[in-house]
Amino acid sequence: MRGYILYSKTKIIKKFEKNKNIVYYISCGSILLSGGLMSIDNLITVVMTDEDVKKIDEALGVINEVIKDKVVSITPKERRKYASIGDKNRVLLEKCKLYMDLNPRIIPPTLDMEEFKRDYKAREQLDDIYKKISFILEKLLDTKILLDHDNYTAMMSIYNYVKYLSSQNEPGISTIFADLKKAFQHQKSIEADNEDSNKDKQDTNEHNKELDETNDK
Repeated sequence: MRGYILYSKTKIIKKFEKNKNIVYYISCGSILLSGGLMSIDNLITVVMTDEDVKKIDEALGVINEVIKDKVVSITPKERRKYASIGDKNRVLLEKCKLYMDLNPRIIPPTLDMEEFKRDYKAREQLDDIYKKISFILEKLLDTKILLDHDNYTAMMSIYNYVKYLSSQNEPGISTIFADLKKAFQHQKSIEADNEDSNKDKQDTNEHNKELDETNDK
């Protein structure tokens, strides 16, 4: 048995040759065995038909149509300011509502009780809808993460195999590898920029939060 090792930036690619049957161990979990590619790291398989996508789009269209005049958008600063009023005061809100229902005498003259009831009911309805949609979004995100992993695995397998073929002076491969290498380096540059941008956003958000807390005092 003869064998040698090729080094890449991410993982080691091994090639062993025995009786002219060649097995390539490609980085990121794929094997090329006797001319056939077999994935060994596919985490999930999802099939979405055009009809499935159409039904989902139609359902989302119905939701948007129903809520378009009932929901609003607020600024990040407003979100930070008002979000803290939500769940942490939930118990107190429930007790106040209970006692107002039991004893209307405690209702302040300045409180519009009808408006309070409308706000309370709408909040309960939207909270239930939000929880259902959040559950769906979480499953969609989890599935997308696994699909992203599978796509990345396939991408790196292809890239490193083309890199190997180029190193062996395979005809017609050098141009393909040069183009893929350029795209690969560009992607790495974007990832680095995104990391810096996310850090800057985090620092800005922390600074804005500190300013808001100072202004509220």
